[in-house]
Amino acid sequence: MSKFYLKSPIKTSGKCIVLGNGPSLKESLSQNIELIKKYDIVCVNSFAYSEYFEILKPQNYVLLDDYYFSTDYQTAENRVTIAQSFDKFKIIDWKINFFIPVKGKKSHLVTSILSQNKNVTITYFNYVVTEGFSGFRNFIFRNNLGMPQCQNILSAALFLTVNRNYNEIYLLGADHSWHQDFSVQQDNKMMINDTHFYDKDKIKPVNLSDRSEYKLTISTLFLSLYKAFRSYDIIKLYADSRGVKIYNASVKSFIDSFKKKEIN
Repeated sequence: MSKFYLKSPIKTSGKCIVLGNGPSLKESLSQNIELIKKYDIVCVNSFAYSEYFEILKPQNYVLLDDYYFSTDYQTAENRVTIAQSFDKFKIIDWKINFFIPVKGKKSHLVTSILSQNKNVTITYFNYVVTEGFSGFRNFIFRNNLGMPQCQNILSAALFLTVNRNYNEIYLLGADHSWHQDFSVQQDNKMMINDTHFYDKDKIKPVNLSDRSEYKLTISTLFLSLYKAFRSYDIIKLYADSRGVKIYNASVKSFIDSFKKKEIN
């Protein structure tokens, strides 16, 4: 399933910051904007929907979720943030690396938007979930042939950044506090307040069952959370094997795989 000889762009600094889109990122940006600008920046998903996209001019952008690669993206979930992010991608006027899974190579985003912008360099990666003993796993990881299961986009961003061999990686906006926003109604509908730092309006609870073709239960939801947090444990072990330090500098975060440390 993997494509061979996929290379990552050479890093331009020893340190970088990976920006999650959790609500706490708003506080981090307001307090440390000038300091953040000094780092190589990696952003994810619909970060471009925020005004901070033009302010920070990030050098790296990671996408993985299927709805960014749909042929009919405007009908996809969160269509406003996706459509407006795509509009921003068309007019990027600084050099930026886009990291795209191989499955997205023929998507509308790649063929009609990113490939038309001379400032965009596209790097493809193999999202082939790899399990096994650490020696085998690390061999596959180092050669860009596979990845840990990335239940959340931040896992993919961290993994790809580790493979560029930065000395230090700082994580911001990684709240991962979804469990605090779940609720089960009297009719057993599962609702969530799915909030992001860039939200412009008050977020209304969303029926999780409406967001999936599968029958979701509270047990499957918590299984998804387990997969998300387990990926960080695997990435921590892999980063250690490469001598890469990952620090969680988020104002609020339930990720305990990485040492907490403020950016400096």
